[in-house]
Amino acid sequence: MEVSRVDFKKWMRQVKEIFSRFHLPQLKTPAAKAIYVAAVAAIFTFLGCWAVLAYQDTPAPTVRSMGDEKFAIKAAQGGIAEVKLGELAQEKAQNEAVRKFGQRMVEEHTKTNHRLKEAALKEKISLPKEMDKKDQATYDALAKLSGAEFDKAYVRDMVQDHQDDIAEFGTEARTGQREEIKTFAAETLPTLKEHLKAAKDMRVAIMKPAVTSDSKTPNKATAKQSGTR
Repeated sequence: MEVSRVDFKKWMRQVKEIFSRFHLPQLKTPAAKAIYVAAVAAIFTFLGCWAVLAYQDTPAPTVRSMGDEKFAIKAAQGGIAEVKLGELAQEKAQNEAVRKFGQRMVEEHTKTNHRLKEAALKEKISLPKEMDKKDQATYDALAKLSGAEFDKAYVRDMVQDHQDDIAEFGTEARTGQREEIKTFAAETLPTLKEHLKAAKDMRVAIMKPAVTSDSKTPNKATAKQSGTR
């Protein structure tokens, strides 16, 4: 049986009114008084237990976690930034590997953004259409660079950004409350890990000093000098 708090309180008032109308019997012996008290106690104990069980049967209102919505909004802003920065890399990068990585970011994060929109629509979450102020500042700073300077700064940002994303997506995949958003996070994690590995490999490659023909071939004069005592 289900009963609301309002109905239960109203019912208890009616019970009290009914009991107040009864005239207490003249209890002359201790045994009679004990029996009367025990009976009243049993009745109210039964009513109390029934009320607790009835209240527990009443379904609790659904509480939706705000954490899922905040995650979805931040993920949308980050996804937009990845696409914009990838486009910038294709334009500004000097290293061919960096340009190709930027192209990959545009293609794969565009698909990820689309999946997030579908999940958010099912969960009735409104997503932003622009990157946040922090990512905008990063974009503006990178836009002022070019060539090797841009390559190093962009790759460094991609490593840090994907490390942060993996941590946030992992938390949502484990603790999320809204099924669509939680599933989106879990399914996107492998892609983010691949991006991080690619960014780290690229960072190592572009940070290596260039090997020239001069550095490979030892100077003949120096070799002669080193052999002469």
